[in-house]
Amino acid sequence: MLLAAFDGVIQRLTAAQELIAANETWKAQPLLLRSQRIVLELYSGLDLRLGDVPDNMGKLYLFVLNCIGMGESLNVPSALDVLGIVRDGLNDVRDMAIELEHRGQLPQAPHQTHVLQDVAG
Repeated sequence: MLLAAFDGVIQRLTAAQELIAANETWKAQPLLLRSQRIVLELYSGLDLRLGDVPDNMGKLYLFVLNCIGMGESLNVPSALDVLGIVRDGLNDVRDMAIELEHRGQLPQAPHQTHVLQDVAG
């Protein structure tokens, strides 16, 4: 589900970047807003009591939100760079995380039922 959320945001931001480059920023706005909503949902799913990893992820999510319209300037390429790096890292550890969940060595991730379920929508 987490990788699907990242893929959904990256897909939307790539489309938004193309629209912005074509001077059709008004058409990019719904894509930017939906991306913000997904990133906010990802942020809300963090348990900051669990140490540095969730704290650092939170900082990355806030940076992305700043880049895609909740800050002073729009910087979609930087947001895409960060999201791509994090998504690739998550993909690299996916199989190991699934195996650790099956062994009971890693708690199963809570199911996000709001925005993340309809990422493709």
